[in-house]
Amino acid sequence: MYKIVLCDDNEFFLKELQQALEEIFRVNRCKYSIEKLNSGIALLEKIEHEKKGYNIIFLNVNKGESQEFLIAKRISIMHKDCILIFTSNLCDIANEGYKYGAFRWILKSNLKEEVYEAINSIVGVHSSAITDERVIRFKFRHEEEYDYINVLERDIIQLYKKNRRVVLVTLQGDYELLLYTLIRYKNYINSNNFLIVSRSRLINLYHVERLKGDFFQLSNGDTVCLGSDERIKKHVKKYYSIRYKKGAT
Repeated sequence: MYKIVLCDDNEFFLKELQQALEEIFRVNRCKYSIEKLNSGIALLEKIEHEKKGYNIIFLNVNKGESQEFLIAKRISIMHKDCILIFTSNLCDIANEGYKYGAFRWILKSNLKEEVYEAINSIVGVHSSAITDERVIRFKFRHEEEYDYINVLERDIIQLYKKNRRVVLVTLQGDYELLLYTLIRYKNYINSNNFLIVSRSRLINLYHVERLKGDFFQLSNGDTVCLGSDERIKKHVKKYYSIRYKKGAT
């Protein structure tokens, strides 16, 4: 779980930041908790006296407030594993923020886009570190806009094309991706576990659960025809037999 704290004396901004975070963590299927404080001093109280621990800290900085940088320095000493993100209306002092170990300097005028980029970077890095598995980032359509999602390679079941759409099917749900060719997505994923079949599907061979004749069933229940390409048939059947032979031993 990601434990997050937001520090700012502007209640409206705190609400806006919280909403952006809730949306991106929901998309990434991550557990999280969010606490809101009205100052950096209050944050220090939580860490020093209440022994609170946080994974991600959002700390507001205004022009001339060197106090916030000193607070950041103390936090980095006491809480070395936390990720510090400064939020500000200013960009001319951003370099100063990075001297104090900032992961990102986010401009409030471009809040949603920069928060999405920062959190996607954090989630991707932490997921791969925790699971020791590849995490792949996709851009997908969400309502009328495009967002990003990080998915473990193992959790991808397939991608398929239908009615000028490319749909990503994962263990967590389905997502409409940008309209690129399946070959382009195969090269992007860059894994021998993925194979294009019947020209319209890019399947993750890890999720082939049953094979019968020229058809196989995926872990989500979808039945897929191998098509007429003998090379593809041979490859899928070989992978399937090796995988289940290992599983039986």
